[in-house]
Amino acid sequence: GSVEVGQASTEAIVVSSILIIFSDLILTQLLLT
Repeated sequence: GSVEVGQASTEAIVVSSILIIFSDLILTQLLLT
């Protein structure tokens, strides 16, 4: 149903945003050192 799709998309957005933030932190650490 639409509720399941909404939950799945929200979960995907959360995971992708966390990955982006995490990789961004790693990149800044590598560049600063």
